[in-house]
Amino acid sequence: MRRLLVAVVVLVLIGVGLAVRFWGGTASEERRVLAVIEEGKRLVEEEDYGRLASVVWPEYSDSFGMTYQTLLYSLRMFFDNVEDVQLDVSRQRLEVAGKHAEAELVVTFSWRQLGGGRAQDAVRLRVSFEQRKRRWKILNVDELPLRFD
Repeated sequence: MRRLLVAVVVLVLIGVGLAVRFWGGTASEERRVLAVIEEGKRLVEEEDYGRLASVVWPEYSDSFGMTYQTLLYSLRMFFDNVEDVQLDVSRQRLEVAGKHAEAELVVTFSWRQLGGGRAQDAVRLRVSFEQRKRRWKILNVDELPLRFD
């Protein structure tokens, strides 16, 4: 189940990938990223699988052993079995260097199993992005330990 939860979190991060398309690292660009993170959050909550899947590079990998194909499969399975997905995204760090970007996010999410009760979880992730042909997409996601500073 943890693997499916991370797949949902990746959907939120896909929103970050959309934001990082024309990045320069300025404060105004950070505001654009935050706006797109909100858009990604909205797409996850609407379970818009098709639009979210298009911003992950085919070479995607993560610390859970998922690849692009297994990520897409896990997302489809998750959305087929849940409803009322709600997310809260907190950005801890965001850096852009050339054609690479990295973000640390804490995502708290809840959902309702079809025919069941609500569940929730939280995860802290380091997300790596790569820009190719002026387009940013998610390349890698690693889970980090949750901190309570």
